Amino acid sequence: MTSVNCTVSDCSYWGKGNICDAGEITVTSDAATDNTMMEMGAIGKTPSHTSARTACKTFKPKK
Repeated sequence: MTSVNCTVSDCSYWGKGNICDAGEITVTSDAATDNTMMEMGAIGKTPSHTSARTACKTFKPKK
């Protein structure tokens, strides 16, 4: 299993050792979601040529 590091401490899935505890993770191209209110399942393929143009959409704030 691959571990996903995370430094977003206010995320519900932030686990011990800065490891993401989410069951699955959704990452898209920022260009695909800029100024839209689209459901993630409807986006489809979202190519991106640099890591700076990506965004993790799994974030859920801690309660």
